[in-house]
Amino acid sequence: MYYLDTATVDADAVIAQVGHKATDRPTPVCFCFGHTADDLIADAAAHDGVSTIKAEVKQAVADGHCACEHLNPSTKCCLADIHRTLKAATTATATGKVGTS
Repeated sequence: MYYLDTATVDADAVIAQVGHKATDRPTPVCFCFGHTADDLIADAAAHDGVSTIKAEVKQAVADGHCACEHLNPSTKCCLADIHRTLKAATTATATGKVGTS
C-alpha cells in the first residue's frame, strides 16, 4: 500500500517498482523513458560496455524532452542514476558479482 496525502494506492495498481515495496517488478532507473537497470546493463553489454540508452537519454534531457521533476519519485534528473547503475554493473562484472536489483 502506498500513501499519497490522504489517498492510498494499492501496490497492485503500481506498474513500476517504487522503492523497496515492489521487488517483483522491474527496477526503473529512468522514469521518463521507461528504462530499467536490466535494460541499461543489457544495452551496455551489447555495445562493448558503452550504453546507447545513456547517450539517448542524455540527448533527450538536453533537448528538454524529460519530466523527471514529475515522474521520478526523487524529483531529480535520472542521468546520475543511470551513471551509477552502469558503474555498479561494470564494477560487479569486474569483480565477478553480476546481478541487478
